[in-house]
Amino acid sequence: MTLAKINIPVLVVYGDSDIATKPIASDRMVAELPQPQKVTIKQGRHMALMEQNRQFAKAVSAFCNGCS
Repeated sequence: MTLAKINIPVLVVYGDSDIATKPIASDRMVAELPQPQKVTIKQGRHMALMEQNRQFAKAVSAFCNGCS
């Protein structure tokens, strides 16, 4: 219920090899958010933002550029 109340664009980023926070959790967030964008980090595990920092930075940059 709380996610549905977020009225701004939200970027959901997940690692495709994350075993701690499974991709299905990201799918649930995307389903409940009114303005989601989902990005999969290839070969990313639970710390995908550090493991694949270039992919992560590119995704965040593209998201931010799309919001302006």
